[in-house]
Amino acid sequence: MTYHIGAERVSLDELRKRIVETDLIPSRAALLDGITEKMKALEQQGITTLAGLRNELKSPKRLEALSGRRQVSTRNAPLILLRRKSKAISQSRLRWRAFDWLPGRDR
Repeated sequence: MTYHIGAERVSLDELRKRIVETDLIPSRAALLDGITEKMKALEQQGITTLAGLRNELKSPKRLEALSGRRQVSTRNAPLILLRRKSKAISQSRLRWRAFDWLPGRDR
């Protein structure tokens, strides 16, 4: 049995709130600059959920198309930071067996 966040049910507004309320590492603090406007711009392009955002940001070509400019290679570009944060929100699924310090039966 595994547990994870259902990305299809997380809206961009919920993602924005989560980013704002989370302590960000310094290299991701730029995400907070104009985050409300950026999320609204993404919604205007038809991206409404975390799953949709991940789908649009998963490849360099899609990232370039979404940003509207060529060669989005800057390490701290807002969309790249957003992609990294969206991946970090729901990391790899873990099986209960991974929690070997918890008491249980038949791991």
